[in-house]
Amino acid sequence: YLMLEAVLAARDKLYISWVGRNVRDNSEQPASVLVSQLRDYLEAGWDCTLEQLTTEHALQPFSRRYFEQGGLRTYAGEWRAAHGETASAIDAGLPAFELEADFRLKLGELVNFIRQPARYFFRRRLGVQFTDGAEAGEDEEPFALNALELYFLEDDLLDDASVPEALAEVRSALMAKADSVTRAGVLPIGLLGQLWKQRLVDDLVPVRTAWLTLRARYPAAAPKLALSLDFGELRMEDWIDKLRSDGAQTVWLMQVSSKVLDKKGKLRGDKLIAPWLRQLACAALGQRVTGYLVARDAVLTLAPLERADAQVALAAIVALWRANLDAPLPLACKSALALVQAGDPRATYDGGFEFSGENVDPCLARLWPEFATLAAQDGWVANAEALYGPLAAWLDQHVRSATIGAGEPA
Repeated sequence: YLMLEAVLAARDKLYISWVGRNVRDNSEQPASVLVSQLRDYLEAGWDCTLEQLTTEHALQPFSRRYFEQGGLRTYAGEWRAAHGETASAIDAGLPAFELEADFRLKLGELVNFIRQPARYFFRRRLGVQFTDGAEAGEDEEPFALNALELYFLEDDLLDDASVPEALAEVRSALMAKADSVTRAGVLPIGLLGQLWKQRLVDDLVPVRTAWLTLRARYPAAAPKLALSLDFGELRMEDWIDKLRSDGAQTVWLMQVSSKVLDKKGKLRGDKLIAPWLRQLACAALGQRVTGYLVARDAVLTLAPLERADAQVALAAIVALWRANLDAPLPLACKSALALVQAGDPRATYDGGFEFSGENVDPCLARLWPEFATLAAQDGWVANAEALYGPLAAWLDQHVRSATIGAGEPA
């Protein structure tokens, strides 16, 4: 009777909707019995075609079907930037990007740009962030951590903001931090949670031990360096922190939970962009600062750079950063590094058997779905060599690595 009253109450238009697709696997779901009976009655009594009266909407509000010519109606205007006017504007050419009058460039901006130039363009210039829709709630209790969760958790455990412990207390200190994480509900409960906690501590004890050993060689905290550089009308302002001193030499010392070597034992340039820029910034200020990076699989020593060379390199990076705001440069970090390091950029970008390519990134897939499309762009090789060539040369000439526990790199 409620259904009948709703139908009879309609005057100008009757609109009935139902969830016709499963939110998990997109399989078809039938309408309720009442709606199905109404549709059957309309078809039998009025000889109408239900397909003409029924509109099947996309499962997600960001579907391209809402923004194509003659597409479905939508009020989710925030997605039009990805599929509509903004997408057309990218293809047609955007006007030059105007920075804010009081804008000050930070090292973090350059790090994000070099790591993922295409994603940086979409976020910084267009305000577009490609993400999945709201995930449905989990029906089952998680029994493991995904890679991103594990990364953030390990970095939290290695956080050096607290008072550093003695070498003999490394394991107990990490175990205490892991216990607090367990109580916070981050790790699975029961025996699985205990196994994860033990694994975390076992993996991080060598990293923390190597970091504390180096820290003991440079016992005094050194003041932060104020970074202030001009590149034409653009000004860079930031701070260089994590500085230590032994009274004669100043170094910066950092620890990370990620690996910095590939399967062949070679340095991974995509993991060392931030340390590279840190060394360039120190040298551009005229400070000969050695850097130490303690990672999960190696201890790296980063030699000081020459001031003139660092200033030229930073100026070139800033110029490319500025150009990428006007239009996305044909660049992909890992593939460009493969190009300048005599690797296989095509396989790196497109992927292969049992490994995904760099084009799984939605921003890269939107602009250049496959390597052939990227390589056909004007400036692909020139920009790759200009931005990532100096990084590759720095890895070869100024970075030394040693296995964790083997002491300082020779």
